[in-house]
Amino acid sequence: MHTSKKYLTDVAVHQALLLTDLTEKSHPDHAIRLLLNEVLQGLEEKGWPRAQLQIGPRIVSAEENYGLLGYDPTEITLGSEHTRWVDEHSLLRTQTTSQIPAALQQAAEVRQPGQTILLAAPGITFRRDSRDRWHCAEPHQMDIWVLGDPELASHEHLLRLVGDILQLAVPEKSWVYSDSPHHYTEGGIEVNVLNDGVPVEVLECGRIAKSLLQRLQIDPLRHGGLALGMGLDRLTMLRKGIPDIRLLRDQNVRVQAQMHDLDSWTAVSRMPSSA
Repeated sequence: MHTSKKYLTDVAVHQALLLTDLTEKSHPDHAIRLLLNEVLQGLEEKGWPRAQLQIGPRIVSAEENYGLLGYDPTEITLGSEHTRWVDEHSLLRTQTTSQIPAALQQAAEVRQPGQTILLAAPGITFRRDSRDRWHCAEPHQMDIWVLGDPELASHEHLLRLVGDILQLAVPEKSWVYSDSPHHYTEGGIEVNVLNDGVPVEVLECGRIAKSLLQRLQIDPLRHGGLALGMGLDRLTMLRKGIPDIRLLRDQNVRVQAQMHDLDSWTAVSRMPSSA
């Protein structure tokens, strides 16, 4: 059932635009940025192309966030219980994938046969999702899409990309995957990291769908590749052992002191110290 859109107030939009994006350069950098940089640098060392960073606006069109990626306008995802609409045609991006279609078109225009291009789109996203310690309303994501010759679009290459990313992000953790269809992939999977034996979803991925390439006027006989989106908050939590996603933005001095490295988390007492 499709729900009617509810628009944000000007104040709410202004607040969303001012909220710190923890993937951006800071002094010092946040652990989320440290982790994404470690992943991108590590992928290059493992033989993947150097990442071409895609930095886009927080307010995007519905076409960029949904339409070009193959979503049907009547789908529940478009309802206001999931999406923060700014006006009839624009919204606060719900996924960094909204930056990919234009970047993919540009990459296809310049890519030569045999060449592989890696696009990375990190950033803050906006949901209406705050259910438990793993969810928040402004999660940070990073899309990694690899465009190459059609032969790149294989399950084996996909699992290699997943394995390389998780080895870099959470090197001590095991992971499992299951089928998960997406609008813009073929052979889509969901990947869960095992945290003390409990699965935690950290990324979804698949082969770039031929239907998406055709929608973007990219020849699927000349181009193909891999599409992946990861949750940076959760990967940072798993890497450091942080128990609650809200701690990533907690302004407590002792909490913040631990948010500028990838070392293991040490529990912080909220009780005042007794002299």
